[in-house]
Amino acid sequence: MSDFVLDPVCEMRFPKMYAVAVEEYEGALLYFFTERCRKEFQARPQAYL
Repeated sequence: MSDFVLDPVCEMRFPKMYAVAVEEYEGALLYFFTERCRKEFQARPQAYL
């Protein structure tokens, strides 16, 4: 069974293996379902934490 993660931008829960991008932010790994979500997070990380 796959581990599920939550995209902090689109708030979608999905299997970790489907993450398009992974970023480390303040010591935590964040998983993104789309590149658009990753870019949105990079532009305004405090809006999603």
